[in-house]
Amino acid sequence: MLGWFSDVRVKAQSISLAILDAQTALKGSRRAPLSDLWSSIKQRSADDAMVQMVLQAVPIEAINKGVSSLDELRSTFRTMEAAAREGSLLSESSHPNNVWANASARFFSWFLLRQHGNVTGMEDEAILARAKLHVDTGDVRVALAELARLSPLARQRSERWAEQARQRVLVEQTLLAAQAHIAVLTAQLS
Repeated sequence: MLGWFSDVRVKAQSISLAILDAQTALKGSRRAPLSDLWSSIKQRSADDAMVQMVLQAVPIEAINKGVSSLDELRSTFRTMEAAAREGSLLSESSHPNNVWANASARFFSWFLLRQHGNVTGMEDEAILARAKLHVDTGDVRVALAELARLSPLARQRSERWAEQARQRVLVEQTLLAAQAHIAVLTAQLS
């Protein structure tokens, strides 16, 4: 009986270390492929149905290609922010390929007074300011919630960035859920 407890503890520690390796890779400044790390977690947790189930939530594409680093998301946010700002200046009735409408939106977006920080309001500019604040502080999940409030054209122009951010958040939350399960399992053995 005592040997079983010891085996479970060793296995839990092994899984925890593999999860920690993946979390450390996510903290890097570049996109890191997760396939080897994910395989390690899956292999070490082969007899833990809960961890296996949680790991399946992440699309295989995100595992193979990796997810954007926080630095990459911060960098690409600036480009997305400019595009979303331009989208907020377009009317919903304008055709997406209307050269004049897009050119005027780009021109006038240069003259908008950009807001910064935790700005109140539901205008696209205030939403973008709050989202940027959250991205800068590393809270991508809250930034995504803010971007969901953008006007339709601004939200459409932020979608590519938002998809990359959602994949990162999904991987982070998956690892946290697996880690929490292992922590509970270890606590039960104590």
